[in-house]
Amino acid sequence: MPFTQAPPELGNQYEDDRVLRSYLNRALPADVRADIEPQLRALGALAGAELYAEQRARREAADQARQRAAFLAEAGTALSASLDYERTLKVVAGLAVPLIADWCAVDIVDNDGRPQRLAVAHVDPEKIELAHRLEQQYPADPKAPGGMHEVLRTGRPSYVPRIAPDALDRAARDDEHRRILRSLRLTSFMCVPLLAQGKTLGTITFVSAESGREYTENDLRLAQELAARASLAVENARAYARAHEASRLKDEFLATLSHELRTPLNAVLGYARMHRGIDFGAHYGAPIVAASDGQVVRAGWAGGYGQQVRLAHAAGMGTSYSHMSRIVVAPGSFVHQGQLIGYVGSSGLSTGPHLHYEVYRGGVAVNPMGVRFASQALLAGEDLARFKARLAQLMAIGTPGAAKDDKLKHGA
Repeated sequence: MPFTQAPPELGNQYEDDRVLRSYLNRALPADVRADIEPQLRALGALAGAELYAEQRARREAADQARQRAAFLAEAGTALSASLDYERTLKVVAGLAVPLIADWCAVDIVDNDGRPQRLAVAHVDPEKIELAHRLEQQYPADPKAPGGMHEVLRTGRPSYVPRIAPDALDRAARDDEHRRILRSLRLTSFMCVPLLAQGKTLGTITFVSAESGREYTENDLRLAQELAARASLAVENARAYARAHEASRLKDEFLATLSHELRTPLNAVLGYARMHRGIDFGAHYGAPIVAASDGQVVRAGWAGGYGQQVRLAHAAGMGTSYSHMSRIVVAPGSFVHQGQLIGYVGSSGLSTGPHLHYEVYRGGVAVNPMGVRFASQALLAGEDLARFKARLAQLMAIGTPGAAKDDKLKHGA
């Protein structure tokens, strides 16, 4: 067959077909081109179909990449929204369905090293209930290969692109179990570990079922990226909880020590938090009076505070009086400023008789030395004189030499 031009160098498949067709149109005589025109048209149609398929595959891949990126971004936002990792992991499991799984389960290892099911997600609530029943009736075999327990032991993901029907039959414990497994139409499976500082904190399991999707290596990488972000959230939340608990125990220890020694520890230990309340050294049985008018909201035993009276005052203020030896007011009663409410003692966590006094504003403890309650003379004449005499008697109770002094003053 005569050619008027040299054949071109060829590249990719579509370009090969297009360039070859153009070359043949130019190089072949007109009568030859007429004879092979149907073949040339078929060649062009084939090249167009291949180009369309290639472009569609690229669009689908780009769409999937965007969906994965959006999913990871949304999951990251959920994981960083709260330090309650149990709640956020449940949210993440819900986000995975149905984008990358028909089923998603999260298991966390407890303090005893046992996995605990934290969340199960599915678009159908009845299927979630079915999953819980299956977990109770047919718990996972810790020695079974390829499952969640193996991922916990090894710290490596488990990945089954296509679940064979006979694999479900082998996993079934009895005929009813086999029937349920077959009805779920499971097709593909991934289980990835939650890893932090060389430890496996738990697992996230993804299962494809009614959608018929078969997982690929790209899906496995997405699952591992999600697990890495979830692991960081869990570890950060637990670290925060540990630090918070340590701080609380430190606060409790130093406050108790400061209270027992009745001396400020701030200068000694460089501790910046103010000790709640103030201690007044007094002899056993000395009278305790109300700092201001108010209502008794507590009058009784209060743990380490021993016998305690707590008063509610106007404007959201409150006071408490602790370690009493005896209480003379009842809950719900009203008292006036200066009224006797009890006597100094050493009840509760105390090393000696004293009054521990606290002041609250809006339920929050404040420095008692920075608060002054206004006083107002409500008595006059004989009433005021009797009050002062009674107060002098109360203040003299238990004071060494008080009785003798009183006798001398009255010439007895």
